[in-house]
Amino acid sequence: MSRNFILFATSNDIVAEIRKTVSNVGYCIVRGLNLGNFGETERNQKLFDFLSQLGKLTNHKNDDELKSTFWDIKYRGDDYASNNDITFSEDVGECPLHSDSSFSENPEQYLVMYVVKTANDGGNSLFLKSSDIVKELSKTDIGSQYLHILTNNQYPFKTPKSFDDKQGVIWGNILSANTPMIRFRDDCLYKGISENQEKVTQEMLDALDYLVNLIKNSNDIQEFSAQDDDLIIVDNANGLHARTDYTDKSRHYIRARISI
Repeated sequence: MSRNFILFATSNDIVAEIRKTVSNVGYCIVRGLNLGNFGETERNQKLFDFLSQLGKLTNHKNDDELKSTFWDIKYRGDDYASNNDITFSEDVGECPLHSDSSFSENPEQYLVMYVVKTANDGGNSLFLKSSDIVKELSKTDIGSQYLHILTNNQYPFKTPKSFDDKQGVIWGNILSANTPMIRFRDDCLYKGISENQEKVTQEMLDALDYLVNLIKNSNDIQEFSAQDDDLIIVDNANGLHARTDYTDKSRHYIRARISI
């Protein structure tokens, strides 16, 4: 990975550099925070104070501010996995390209992940710009036709149980006609469609199938790795992120989301 995408926390203009790099590239890594020796509460408070310079951090449960802002991305244990409907963040292995909060009314601009411990056997980050997806769709007549469908129709996104026990459905455009915005998580989309088949046309389903295949096989996917104590910041509104396969159950990231 180019060092142009690694920013150092000692810079006086670090917040401006983060915004500029994420806007141009889609992601960046902030290195040199030196938070590894702090206890969990103090570390998270320092993270909260630093990230608050970028925007408003999402409070997921409206109780304890730090506990409701930061979410552990780590394996939850064999017993937990066997007794719960777990998400990507609670298990090992690869994660497909998606955007966070795709099943929310207003998905956040930034996804941030602080690296407590990297995996020793993979688990690298992947990123794909929405502009590259649109460019690829626009290359062919059928792709252009599906792009029109994806930008002009509302699709049902099923809310995962781990996010909301009520299991509601959010309707939204996958792509925007006027901005690089993308809202995409294929499992939520297909579950939402299965419950609302009478409202989803065959053309809409064909366009989604085409998009899923295009994303999976894109040549524009960027892969990058991080180190312990790094902070990864991703453009969640204008791109998709994922991770490569790994088996190390001690891998531990901390996730937060930021609106601007």
